[in-house]
Amino acid sequence: MKNKILTDIRELRTFLILRVTQPLSTLGSSMTSSALVIWSYQQEGSALTTSLLAVCSCAPYVLLSIFAGVLSDLWNKKLTMLASDSFAALCTVSVLALLATGHLKIWHLYVINILNGLINTVQ
Repeated sequence: MKNKILTDIRELRTFLILRVTQPLSTLGSSMTSSALVIWSYQQEGSALTTSLLAVCSCAPYVLLSIFAGVLSDLWNKKLTMLASDSFAALCTVSVLALLATGHLKIWHLYVINILNGLINTVQ
């Protein structure tokens, strides 16, 4: 019985890794989005400017979700998830680099949120 359980776990290793890491990735992306909303409000002091960040994230999902489902069904699921998570990490690193160098502007966040929205739609 013990050997069967160990064999089952070994066979499901890739799935289990994905199942554990995907929520962590989603949590990290959500925390980053929340921090960017706070940062934008501190910089601009405008609720409109801040709410546009949410619009930039959600608009691609609303507009392209019909097509994204078809595309993601055609593509390799593992590769699509890996590429999506890698792109989200690249966007987060680019925000960090812009912030660290003092070049981060609100329009950067709009572009990054649109791109993240597109990638999350496919994912």
